[in-house]
Amino acid sequence: MAGRPFSIKSDHYPGDHASPYDMNRLADFYRDAAHRSSGAILIGDPTSAGPMRLLAIHSIELNLSAYLLLQGSSWSEIRKMGHDLTVRLERATARGLVLRERTSAHIRAIARDREYLVARYGPDCLSTASQMNRLLATLEEVARKVSRAVADAPPLQPIPRSDTSSAEGAERRLVTHGPAVGSG
Repeated sequence: MAGRPFSIKSDHYPGDHASPYDMNRLADFYRDAAHRSSGAILIGDPTSAGPMRLLAIHSIELNLSAYLLLQGSSWSEIRKMGHDLTVRLERATARGLVLRERTSAHIRAIARDREYLVARYGPDCLSTASQMNRLLATLEEVARKVSRAVADAPPLQPIPRSDTSSAEGAERRLVTHGPAVGSG
């Protein structure tokens, strides 16, 4: 139901009807914006990298969410994670997403060091954030592996209302339990 209008008066959260494909596509736009904004970074001025960092981290978060949706997580479960990349990473890994150990360690460090908040509100802390090349490498690996999983997935199947256990009603999910993603 991509493109469905959202109303403030609605009982649903924005994104409640977004598919894994929709979320992966949105993550790709954030990734592209991160790369474009990297051209505005001023040498010796870590504050100028704040927007690029925020866009990159948000793209990583959206891609991990897309993968979790792909593997059957509900939007309710994903919202409960807040912006915690460690929880998203652990759940995605448990459901078959395979990232290099260095990439997984970097995602945990981003969460531990609260880089999402630093990029948004901490110009005084940006000089201690992840190295730019490491952040971009993490961004690219997550994007590549989640995009591959989404592209290889079978079509979405609506879950009949009687099969849902939540009061939120039927959500569109992809029911798939294929091989681990990213091992190749």
